[in-house]
Amino acid sequence: RLMLIEKPIAISSVDARTMQLRARELSIDICVNYMRAFDPGILVLGSEIRAKRWGRFLGGNINYSRGLLTNASHYLQLLFDWFGPSTSSKVYAARASAKDLAFDLDIDAALRFDDAWVTLHAASNAQFGIGEIDLLFESGRVTLSEFTERIAVSESESQPTTRGVRRLVPGAFAQQPQMDRYQYNVLQRIHESMLRQESFVHDLQLSVDIVQCCEALAISASEFLPPKVSPEGFKS
Repeated sequence: RLMLIEKPIAISSVDARTMQLRARELSIDICVNYMRAFDPGILVLGSEIRAKRWGRFLGGNINYSRGLLTNASHYLQLLFDWFGPSTSSKVYAARASAKDLAFDLDIDAALRFDDAWVTLHAASNAQFGIGEIDLLFESGRVTLSEFTERIAVSESESQPTTRGVRRLVPGAFAQQPQMDRYQYNVLQRIHESMLRQESFVHDLQLSVDIVQCCEALAISASEFLPPKVSPEGFKS
């Protein structure tokens, strides 16, 4: 049996862990609808990052809008998949999210992955595209833009006119995301598993880790919020 549910699985870590436990008890596979986890282009990119094609990860930045749980969780899913769960975090600012997202917060923060930091910046889409990811590596740079519909790669090479200096030049990345297919890739993967009568493999623990991370950020963000701002999410 398989259950497809909307991300981020739950709005509190207690609920997320309870769902995980009950699914195990009832032998139910749960697929959380992080559609980018099933996109062919992003899957190829993840393989390249884990294989360290561009060397050691140095840090990055993510611009997002409309809530930590609602939208930023999509990009946390990618980071956690590529680099593992964050080991620590810092919150720099926080505010209530959009009026129709009473359960959520817009939080500016930094997440640590080993010795690298990634900043999260919440702002209006008037300042940037919907979901921008910029990652720096020892020998390259990877950017995802336009709702993560486009992947651009730059690779480091020696500067011929200046000894000891390296520069970034455009690199090749042929397999682009298919975000216009939206949830089709998710449903296709589920359908293939059903046809083969095989257990659907999906990292449910990663989804639980994301909720726990968001909850920890919300707790740290409380000092930046007026007393009356108490979103329904993040309550254990």
